[in-house]
Amino acid sequence: MQKICDSYFEDCLKLAPAPERRQSPDRYYWKLYLGLVPHLLACVKGLEGYAFWAEAEAKKQYRESEKQDVHKMTNELVAIIKGCGRLSQQLDPSSEVHKKRDIEGLKQLVRELDALVPSGVSPDIQFNLQLAIKGILTEPKPPKELSNEEEPKP
Repeated sequence: MQKICDSYFEDCLKLAPAPERRQSPDRYYWKLYLGLVPHLLACVKGLEGYAFWAEAEAKKQYRESEKQDVHKMTNELVAIIKGCGRLSQQLDPSSEVHKKRDIEGLKQLVRELDALVPSGVSPDIQFNLQLAIKGILTEPKPPKELSNEEEPKP
């Protein structure tokens, strides 16, 4: 999964403006874009792979007596696959959410991805998702003000 994440980072880096152009007020968004969006994209890719694998396994184990259960499971997996396709487009490094530097839109996409992830997925998928949740959905702490005693000496 790390290679996938690295590949997405390279894609994001190619589309990001030069460092001197990543100024306030968008500086925070560019940190998210280059730091956490590759993890989100890797999570979507991993989740999609998991859903395709699980769907194939469910079809292999199909028995007439379990028809209802398999049908329900495959419907859930197809919903995950479709959701991953949609999120993959919306999180793509060249998508509108990134062009607009829409932090609230990015947060909404993280929530949607979190809702898609079933229990039992690989630890790599969980790790990348939790990293993105912590970094994107958790509000940044305001910078700590230095008191007179803590001021650096010249």
